[in-house]
Amino acid sequence: MKHLTKKEYIGILNDRRVIRNVEDIKPFLVILCNGHKCSTTILAKKLGYKGQAAMNAWIKGIAIRAGLEKRKLRDGNGERYYTIFFKQKLEVDGLGKMQWILLPNLRDALTELVMEGFFLNE
Repeated sequence: MKHLTKKEYIGILNDRRVIRNVEDIKPFLVILCNGHKCSTTILAKKLGYKGQAAMNAWIKGIAIRAGLEKRKLRDGNGERYYTIFFKQKLEVDGLGKMQWILLPNLRDALTELVMEGFFLNE
């Protein structure tokens, strides 16, 4: 399945039915400021969430409010909501932590909106 365009991501990020408040956008911004990638476990800690399951629930909520369906995993074994926004890979430290990496068009959309000061009023 084809990834969303930068313009489509900007539309999602601008939609107040999808991104309702700062808590909805904060995980994206933390990942952006963390070199465009972050372990879901570390991300959850930084945001004060209870763990990786909370991160999966967050991204599922964003996707459902945006009217998006799960996408197939790269290996074809299942579908997930996070694949709409991120690539995922196992960290090389061997601790079994999964890392979410912003897809390029989403990274570019977030960067553009940050540079325009879009999230300052949140």
